[in-house]
Amino acid sequence: MPDTTAPDTTTLETGFPHIVSELIQCWEQGADSYLDRLLIDVRGGRQGFPPDALSELMFLSILAWWRNHPDATQMEYQAEAFSFASAPTRGSGSLADTE
Repeated sequence: MPDTTAPDTTTLETGFPHIVSELIQCWEQGADSYLDRLLIDVRGGRQGFPPDALSELMFLSILAWWRNHPDATQMEYQAEAFSFASAPTRGSGSLADTE
């Protein structure tokens, strides 16, 4: 039977501890800007994150959005997510990566 217990650490914690450290420092003041810089490639030619790390960053981004919009409806969230996804960006369009 496969092990279904959650790992003790996340992909971000093991592979990108500097990102976790920065998120911890900026979470209370708002991590939206930092998460946006991680997820949107504005410099071009970035490699991107592994799928597990990207999934964790997307989860944190959604969590941060709901934290800043506690009274929003699901429809408002979807509308903003759509406008965010369709916003023009510079670069190659690939996901951002760490330095």
